[in-house]
Formats: sequence, structure tokens, C-alpha cells
Amino acid sequence: MDVYKELKHLNRDWSLVESSVLQDPSAEEDVIGPAKALLLLQYTYKLDLTTLSKGVLPGTKYPSTLSVGDCFRLGQTALSISDLHHSMLWMQQALKQLNAGEHSTISKVQVLDHLSDISFWLGDLYRAVDFTHQLLSLDSSHKQAQLNLPYFVKFLEEKRAGNLGNKESETKQETLNSSPQDTLDYKQTLESYESLCRG
Repeated sequence: MDVYKELKHLNRDWSLVESSVLQDPSAEEDVIGPAKALLLLQYTYKLDLTTLSKGVLPGTKYPSTLSVGDCFRLGQTALSISDLHHSMLWMQQALKQLNAGEHSTISKVQVLDHLSDISFWLGDLYRAVDFTHQLLSLDSSHKQAQLNLPYFVKFLEEKRAGNLGNKESETKQETLNSSPQDTLDYKQTLESYESLCRG
């Protein structure tokens, strides 16, 4: 009897639900706010990414987990607010879940593309080259990776040779390493803020 009533209710109200969804679909902005809030919680409380992606928060276990797509979008959101460190962590989590066999519409190529760029921007040239090699092993026709690899390798060789001392290389290296997190004042303020938030 319950099944009959539910189906009758669904049949009667389906057109209302359908028109509501078609008229006012949720926008990307509706997802960005909660994503930023989750990033802030992760950052402030130093939450472990693996357990967080499994729906585990200190003292609480949620029935839902974060998919590869969720981790990827959180990485993109962190990137959009210039939080390279957390973007890297979320992209690595997406890759980890893909490597563990989770199916997703997000491909390893997409994740590796982001990881190689973020690594380069963070000045981690070894990983930038490694991620780009992994990407090209999956998609040898990837144009941007083909262009990036020689560029990344050149910087890596200069770094190994210690030739990053000339003016042009210094400017490029400053660009690679420049972020607000590098300033002492910012770090001290952030540590005070985090401590205050944790209680």
C-alpha cells in the first residue's frame, strides 16, 4: 500500500518537481560557497584529507563520501582562490581515488594536468616533470603537456646546475615561489587565527 501511495504521489507531483528544476537549476555559485567553507574547515582545523574525503570529521562519521569529482572540484575551488597548497592536496586525493579504481567522469589526464601546473607554480619542478610524464604516458597527444614538458625540464636542469642566478631566472623563480604564505607576517597571523578558531 505504501508503494502505491508513493508512486501515486510521485506521479501526481512529478510535473511540479520537473518544472521547478528546469526553471531554477542550481548554479555553480551554489556549490562554490560550501566548497570554500569546507576548505576553510580543512585548513583551520588541519583535517586529514583522506579521512575527510571518506566523510569522517573529528567525533562524527557522515554516511556520504567525497567522490573523485568532488575532490577535483574542491581542488579547482582552492585554485580559484589562489590556495595552491590545498589545491594540490585535493588533486592528489582525486588521483589517489582514481588509482584505487574509483570510476569517475573526471579522468587521470585532467587531474595530472592540474597537478603538473600546480607543482610548477609551487616551484616543485621535480613533481611538475613527473606529473607531466605521467600525463603524456596516458595521452601522448596532449598539446599543453607537450609544450610544458621541455619548459619544465629546462627549469629543472637550471635548478640542478645552480644557474638560477641570472636576472631572468631569478625573476621566474620569484614568480614560481611567490605566494602570501611565504611572508612571515602572514604565517604568524594565520597561526594566531587558526589557534583562536580551534579554541
